Amino acid sequence: MNIDDYDEDMYGDINNVTALISVFMQKALESASYYTIHSGRKIVSPIDISMALKREMFIFMEREDVENKTNELLDEIELEEEIKNNLNNEDLEKFEELEEKENEKIYEGKIIDDDEMNEEWIKSECECDICVEINSYSEKFNNFEPTNQFEKLVYNSIINIDNQFNL
Repeated sequence: MNIDDYDEDMYGDINNVTALISVFMQKALESASYYTIHSGRKIVSPIDISMALKREMFIFMEREDVENKTNELLDEIELEEEIKNNLNNEDLEKFEELEEKENEKIYEGKIIDDDEMNEEWIKSECECDICVEINSYSEKFNNFEPTNQFEKLVYNSIINIDNQFNL
């Protein structure tokens, strides 16, 4: 898949953008978790996520499964949208309440408040491909100049995240 394929159409359909960004974030969070474990830590920090997002920006469109994962998620989004559109207001409220409860159940015990994060951040010295790439692309990001709309969008979003968390 070529990045330019998304430049023209990316803003045309909000569901496509939502699916693409969701897959991008999923891949980055998986990498951040992996990096954290290889660093000998237990808690994924904002730094881990930022570094994984930077790596993802450089490799995302080269991944073989991006198109399939995005299409699968797009199908889920469209199915949910269709279900919601066919519900009356009362049933829609019930559906959204169930969705909220399901999300709470998924994340229960997995989110830690900043006050509980006493673990010192340590850079991974692991030599596996993912850790080496995360370290390398994190450095490369500092001198990177976006060349297309997708890169500009992702680059600016990562800069905003870094600024928000004072990274």
